[in-house]
Amino acid sequence: MNIEIAKRIILYVVKKTEWRWRQYDEHWDKIDEVFIRRGYEQGGFEAYKFAELLKQYEIFSIEKIGQILEKYT
Repeated sequence: MNIEIAKRIILYVVKKTEWRWRQYDEHWDKIDEVFIRRGYEQGGFEAYKFAELLKQYEIFSIEKIGQILEKYT
């Protein structure tokens, strides 16, 4: 594929979908919060309760959850 054509296609897609991905703009310093709250909210799971429990036990991070889950895989 021609590189210039590929660039034009990518720019077109970025512009066309910007309205959607802009609403999910998050900062990396909040990645634990975003991952835990959104990653576990599927299927009716009340992630806000889970997140508060993790904070209470000081394991509210991707790394710490990974260490726990690693033991069971």
